[in-house]
Amino acid sequence: MPLPGGEGRDVLAVGGHLKNTVTVAKGTHGFVSHHVGDLDHPAAQAAFRQAIEHLLHLCDVRPDVVAHDLHPDYHPTSVAMELDLPSIAVQHHHAHVASCLVEHHRTDPVLGIAFDGLGLGPDGTLWGGEFLLADLHGYERVGHLRTVPQPGGDVATREPWRMTLAWVAAARDAAAAIEEGRRHDPRGSDVVGILDAPVTPITSSAGRLFDAAAGALGLAPTVTFEGQAAMELEALTAGLAPDLTWAQTANLGVGDGVLDPGPLILAVIAARDEGVPAATIAARFHDALAAGVVTLAADLLRAHGCATAVLTGGVFQNRRLTRQVAAGLRGRDVEVLLHGHVPCNDGGLSLGQAAVARLA
Repeated sequence: MPLPGGEGRDVLAVGGHLKNTVTVAKGTHGFVSHHVGDLDHPAAQAAFRQAIEHLLHLCDVRPDVVAHDLHPDYHPTSVAMELDLPSIAVQHHHAHVASCLVEHHRTDPVLGIAFDGLGLGPDGTLWGGEFLLADLHGYERVGHLRTVPQPGGDVATREPWRMTLAWVAAARDAAAAIEEGRRHDPRGSDVVGILDAPVTPITSSAGRLFDAAAGALGLAPTVTFEGQAAMELEALTAGLAPDLTWAQTANLGVGDGVLDPGPLILAVIAARDEGVPAATIAARFHDALAAGVVTLAADLLRAHGCATAVLTGGVFQNRRLTRQVAAGLRGRDVEVLLHGHVPCNDGGLSLGQAAVARLA
């Protein structure tokens, strides 16, 4: 793919730990590898190294630098550190935004709305619901979803009801979270008890927010694949027209660049307890969240004199959310850039890393 910004140095970009691809930047073009995949298994890690060697040989490149994710525990990061090359760490969500800019051959600043499961932020917390004023040279975090604890760390990605309790505790109190926990799992009160523990990570993740809503509805108490709970939540909404019932009444707090979906999770639980059909609740959740995102994004675009938004990150594989946010922004005369050829999920990270590192 052509890389915007003119000539740059030759780069090897090693991508992320999940849905991995590798990219080589040479001259004015980036060459993205085949899909390598998730890198937990030794065989996948061996395939990852082979992909690097093959792409460098195929493109006849001796890279000047290696670009990698900010997260030190990702396998590609450890491999990058082994290479005898200067290294450049590219923040996860900046790379997401950059990959979409490459696809549209843009270099101007945009408001990148990067929603995904997680990416390490420079503050040490787990980002994932980000509003970044960004171009290929850098970024500024100008907004984000409210942060909450992620009880059990990675365990919460496999047991979505844990995030339900985290959001209830944040939006109401621990007693309400314990009461909600009794509905889901005998360990509920124990999970609430670790929310304030020093070892419990803090996250702004949009992916974990979808888990919280799905968990409240009893979807996928234990997931068997990544994104399962969020996918089941979206699937419930198939064929339902936009429902803005909660867009105002859920009262998503928007202030100082922070979007607070806590009231929305409480609305999900209240509707569930009133016997509202799960599909109706799921649709209202999607549409109210989209309305809140549009409101905050429009405020940030106006404040920073920007007229273009990028929707990126794995959460924007959700068609209902993407359509609602894009339509809402376009209705406010905002140009919206979406992914088409480059994956919006972590499969696009390496291309974004390469685009940033070659101009660094």
